Amino acid sequence: MCIRDRWWKKAVEGFPNDMRGEIWTRCITPKSLLLKEQYLTLLNEKADPRVCNDIEQDSKRTFSFIPKFLESQKIRLYNVLKAYSIYDPEIGYCQGMSYVAAILLLYIPDEAVVFCAFADIMDKFDWRKLYMKGMPKLVELVNFLSQAIKERAPDLYAHLENCDINLFGAFSHLFLTVFMYSTPFDFAVRVFDLFLLSGENVILECTLATLFTMKSTIMACKQLDLHEYLRKNMIKDCYIIYGPNYICLLYTSPSPRDLSTSRMPSSACKKKKKKKTKQRHKKKKK
Repeated sequence: MCIRDRWWKKAVEGFPNDMRGEIWTRCITPKSLLLKEQYLTLLNEKADPRVCNDIEQDSKRTFSFIPKFLESQKIRLYNVLKAYSIYDPEIGYCQGMSYVAAILLLYIPDEAVVFCAFADIMDKFDWRKLYMKGMPKLVELVNFLSQAIKERAPDLYAHLENCDINLFGAFSHLFLTVFMYSTPFDFAVRVFDLFLLSGENVILECTLATLFTMKSTIMACKQLDLHEYLRKNMIKDCYIIYGPNYICLLYTSPSPRDLSTSRMPSSACKKKKKKKTKQRHKKKKK
């Protein structure tokens, strides 16, 4: 079994709390770790006052229910987000980013390393496009989610359509905060373990699996209650039934499921197959 598969298996089972910060640090690419020296320089630079105000307001609200996330942590959170807004002015700051930085701060003690890990997520998984103007990656992911529901559970898709449910409004927070907002904390941390190894696939898998698991409850909900249930209570109900080990039920294999192939809607798979056959034909002609 290769190192990645061993890490994946351990992530599915849940990284030990006392080792989580160290493991997350090892997930940072060497290129991003070089930003550690640049962090202090960025902290001393001036940022857009409007961006700073937005960061300050969101820092106060983030993880307010966690006693461990004290005022000192909120100052560190402000520092990391302010530095990133200067480092990547095209993105600046967007709501949701504070939860991703905050969860890193809870487990990685070195503030500069947290900045490196945050910048690495934005770059490695192209996650910055989630917060970019127009949110192109978020639109892409929600569209993928919609197509997957339509193909794999047409009756559920029809019910959501009949109830006039906007999937963007119902599920965008799961992507923007990587499951950190309005989700049981110990379950969200387990999702984040896997996210650092496999990116968006994990968020899509968990969202789809929860939808299909709670399908009977969703089908019984009427229009007025359904949006609220999907946004705030669906994952909590699933957690009550299965607990944080729901992750283990999702991932029974040692390697991550590749949504780009096995889980991609069939129409997209057909396009990929056509490209491959064309390439084969060209080789034969040569």
